Amino acid sequence: MTSREGKPELSALLENLTVNETSFFRVKPQLEMFQKSILEEVLHRKQERRDWTLRIWSAGCSTGQEPYTLAIMVCDALAYYYLRNPLPFDMPVPKPLIPPPWKVEILASDISFSALLTAGQGVYTDAQMEPVDYTTRLRYFEKSADKYVVKQSLKNLIQFDFHNLKTEFLPQRNDIIFCRNVMIYFDEAEQKRLVEKFYRCLNQEGYLFVGHAESLFGVSTKFHMIHRNSATVYQRIEGAQ
Repeated sequence: MTSREGKPELSALLENLTVNETSFFRVKPQLEMFQKSILEEVLHRKQERRDWTLRIWSAGCSTGQEPYTLAIMVCDALAYYYLRNPLPFDMPVPKPLIPPPWKVEILASDISFSALLTAGQGVYTDAQMEPVDYTTRLRYFEKSADKYVVKQSLKNLIQFDFHNLKTEFLPQRNDIIFCRNVMIYFDEAEQKRLVEKFYRCLNQEGYLFVGHAESLFGVSTKFHMIHRNSATVYQRIEGAQ
């Protein structure tokens, strides 16, 4: 239990220990797999069940580039999916980023309050925007002096929140979890506990993306590894003990 006096010191220590290295569209093969394969499968499965909700958790979101990247990719994927799978719902005017009746929620969490503050503001420099192509900038960002600001319509899809992955109280009912380059900071026992928690935090047949250099080999037998085109994802095995 941390005393009231000790909390500022603990917070400062966490800020110093956290490496907030991130970028837009980081590890493209993995993101292409997410958009073209995993999202397509999840959307198709959910439409068959008439479940129009999609919930994604970016665990260890740092300064926000990952959750904003995921939101952009979901919007683009849903627009393309909707063209091929039209539904009998009136499209509002102006046309929303998420076509009805779909509802998208992206939870983005981190242990660094300063990183979360930056993420919530959604303001990025030219250098940070280098991986973002011109069309994507036009659609999802506004230029403000020498900075780029995430449009409010995209921000509205994301909820930024503080979470310590070592606690038991973590977001539930996720279809997809991204936790990339976080487990490398944990020892093996803590990695096993974390992956067990992710298993419980995922919906049936949910997916877990970990860092390009991370693996669940020797950590958990509750996930099935899928490897395609230089990218890997882990799918929850139902009924795993």
